[in-house]
Parts: sequence; structure tokens; C-alpha cells
Amino acid sequence: MNFKFKYGQSEIEFSLEDKNVLGVLSLSKTVEKLPDLKSAITNSLKNPIGASPLVELIKENNPKKIAVILEDITRPNRDYNVILSALIAELKEVGLQPKSGTTQVKFVIAYGTHRKQTEEESLNLYGQETFDFGEVVNHDCDDRKHLSSVGLLSDGED
Repeated sequence: MNFKFKYGQSEIEFSLEDKNVLGVLSLSKTVEKLPDLKSAITNSLKNPIGASPLVELIKENNPKKIAVILEDITRPNRDYNVILSALIAELKEVGLQPKSGTTQVKFVIAYGTHRKQTEEESLNLYGQETFDFGEVVNHDCDDRKHLSSVGLLSDGED
């Protein structure tokens, strides 16, 4: 049986003997791409289900720091620059300015244990606008001096 997986910007293909394949899980339906993704994202940020619009939340809470968690390149989302552009437009609507002002915006790339992306890969994935608007930070799950404890697990582990 032949398999093909998306991996980064390319694909990996391989074969397995049928006797070694118990089954294959796949999506039961195909989801069509939205004709205007940026408008759909903007509409969702302005009219969320069961929550206040993002602009209102920011105005009400007046945060000093905003962290936006980003998936790394191993996730199959090639529309990140469009999504982030819509988000940045909302942040600008409340008066936040690129890399200045009283509110600090950080875009944190959540690698987990995956390899770090190159700067070129990050620029291609998230777009120049993201780098121009806030600080892009590479999270390192092994760098304990840059981690903060938020409590203990039920087994006592940090």
C-alpha cells in the first residue's frame, strides 16, 4: 500500500506491505476552502460565538502584554499569513502599533520538541507583516530558565 504525507513544504511518500496495514483513517468529507479567508477570519473575530469580540476584550482588559501562540511548520496550515494579517488588523483597530506603545505583542512559535524553523521558513509561513508588528519568539521547551510554573500536576510534577 502506498502512502503520501504532507511534510513542511513538501511531501513524503512510502510503501508498506498490505499485511502490515491494519487500516487507514481518513476524513469522511472534503472541506472546501473559503473564497475569502481574511473576511471570514475578520468576521469571526468581530462576531465570535459565545464571547465578546476581540477588540472589546482588549479595550476592557487593557493588557500590557499579548501573546499569540503559533503552530510550527510541521502543521499543515499554509494560510497563516492571511489569518495573522486579519488578527493584526484587529489589534491595530484598538490602537496597538507595530513594536511600540504600552502593549507588547509577542508571537510565540510553539515547537514542542520539533526542530526550530529557519528565519526564512518563519517569514514564508507567518508573513513579513507579523515580524514587523510584534516580536516573534522561538519557544524552547527545554530551556527551563525561560519557563514559568503555572502549578503542579495531580502527581506533584511541575
